[in-house]
Amino acid sequence: MEHFRIMRSEDPTALFSSVRKFLMTDEATHNLMLGLLESVARVPKLGELVYLGAVANQQGTIQGAALGMTKGPLILSMVISEEAVPYLVRDVVQRTTGVSGCLRSCAAR
Repeated sequence: MEHFRIMRSEDPTALFSSVRKFLMTDEATHNLMLGLLESVARVPKLGELVYLGAVANQQGTIQGAALGMTKGPLILSMVISEEAVPYLVRDVVQRTTGVSGCLRSCAAR
């Protein structure tokens, strides 16, 4: 079983820069996440309302990302490894309240 690490930042713009390349590998699938992240980058006040995290493998390759709005669903990107999903979900549960469910944009590659 592979081990993963969570990537987070208090500055959504900084993390967005790190995961943008991953999200752009399938822009159509990640259109919602990309749009929300662009909005957060333009209006910093919204950053207080967002959970944003990514998960990377031991080599630092991003495996997936998650975005959660207060009192809204958690949006998961497509993931490269299904084993990475629980790491993101666990981090969201530990760090947020009010995430009401999960939207999955794409199955694992």
